Amino acid sequence: RDTLMLLTEHMRIDADLFEVAAKQLQGKLRAPSGQQDELDECERVLALYCGDFLPEDLYEDWTTRRRDRLRRLYNSLLESAAALALAHRKGQDACEYLLTLLEYNPADEQTHRQLMLTYARMGRRRDAVNQYQRLRDVLREELRAVPLPETTEVFRSIQTGRITVDLLETRSSSGPLPVEDVPVTRHVHAHAETDVPLSSRKPEAEEQTQPVAQPRA
Repeated sequence: RDTLMLLTEHMRIDADLFEVAAKQLQGKLRAPSGQQDELDECERVLALYCGDFLPEDLYEDWTTRRRDRLRRLYNSLLESAAALALAHRKGQDACEYLLTLLEYNPADEQTHRQLMLTYARMGRRRDAVNQYQRLRDVLREELRAVPLPETTEVFRSIQTGRITVDLLETRSSSGPLPVEDVPVTRHVHAHAETDVPLSSRKPEAEEQTQPVAQPRA
């Protein structure tokens, strides 16, 4: 009868590698310097994430706990990477990080709002308006709610061209903004966890129906 022995000292587990690297990086990013190497490090660690942990064992308690923990780590690093990309005026990179966040939580209004602003700061007003429309759709379909007033105000600022275009659409070698100007983001997992209680939102039926005017090309 054959016996199989695993030599753990010679094994490399992707989930372990990601978790250790992510926690180390989170410690460094608590006091960000705004340097390019921080964004490079974020990209390196994010690349270690290989998707949900043991997706074939969705209903095992121990895998669920670790799967959720690793996903939270991944989302947190995506937020940090988006903030650093914006600090370096890399608008396209920031958009990609924010879009990835929305893949995991399509109803995250704060991320939608940040993506709208990023598009507008890149001069992509039509994309910003379309992002607002997608947000309205997902809130209506998933929560029977409408966007928060601050999101609607951002939308109106975009429509009227009040957002300064100051981001590059392609990767740039521009220097970073001062550290104190690096935006701090907080990922919000659905509206039930926002600072504004869901009960304070107007139901969809009370939303004033207004056509969304597309900006002129």
